[in-house]
Amino acid sequence: ISKIKAQCQGFMVDITSNIETLVNNQGVSPEKIAVIFRENKIGADLLKFFKAKNIPYAVSKKENLLELSIVKKIIQLLQYIAAENANPTTGDGLLFEILHFDLFAIPAIEIAKATIQAREGKATTKNSLRFFLQDWIHTKKPSLFDAKPHPQIIHVANLLEKWIKDSVNVTIIQLLENIIVEGKFLDFALQSRDKNWQLEVLRSTMDFIKEEMHRKPDQELSELLSLLNMMESENISVPLYRLIGNEHGVNLLTAHGSKGLEFEYVFIVQAISTFWESNNPTSNKHFTLPDTVFQTTPTAHENSEEIRRLFYVAMTRAEENLQISWISLKP
Repeated sequence: ISKIKAQCQGFMVDITSNIETLVNNQGVSPEKIAVIFRENKIGADLLKFFKAKNIPYAVSKKENLLELSIVKKIIQLLQYIAAENANPTTGDGLLFEILHFDLFAIPAIEIAKATIQAREGKATTKNSLRFFLQDWIHTKKPSLFDAKPHPQIIHVANLLEKWIKDSVNVTIIQLLENIIVEGKFLDFALQSRDKNWQLEVLRSTMDFIKEEMHRKPDQELSELLSLLNMMESENISVPLYRLIGNEHGVNLLTAHGSKGLEFEYVFIVQAISTFWESNNPTSNKHFTLPDTVFQTTPTAHENSEEIRRLFYVAMTRAEENLQISWISLKP
């Protein structure tokens, strides 16, 4: 194992050295160079060497749109709206979390104070945070309450009431747009350090919802949320690729991610079957399923052909120069 690790370190050092020579001595633009591998872990390991040599790099990282923080907040707002429309006050747990969203900038202690006051029964409906806030906003005798809720809590409470009403009067797409704009999600994205990425996340979220509504125009908000819950439970992702590093840097790509691209210099790393076939779900050599089971499952031969085609894709990304490296697994 130590020998294999040493060889892996060796080829990474060699590739890094070759690329450093191309960039610094031969004047090759980093974006015209690509390192292609089978598994993302190889790219992560290479980054350490690139950083040590100050070689600019560009990595396209695959994200699940539905797991991103800003999207999860939007989904939680939709869940709260649907819950309150179905059965008022049942969304108070969600409301408590929503008030803590960083983009609303409400001090946590102020949320705690409002929650305690609601639990003490100072509302039309006892223990309801939503009703407590609305009672305070609309009461003609504010002196009945111990302390005025934080202004931002009142602002968010009014927004939520508007969106709850919107949800039965406008389309789901329009409701989502209202939340993004009125809820300051757009402003939050514009003020973020990774502004371009956050804006892309919001755009992709809108595109995903529009596509789902186009697929089934008459679906209710509850149906859309059921779909999202199902996707989460079944680990179904909505892929979104994020550029990490310098857009003009050396491209670190998986073979799949390199499809359709071309570079002057291409380095293919760890070109051995152990690495390229390790993710193959049909390469189980411990048992054989009966011929009548899963007849559409690719045969070992078909899978080998697919791997060869993938490797061919990686090789043909090179316009002028191709370097293939491997390590020996022999003791």
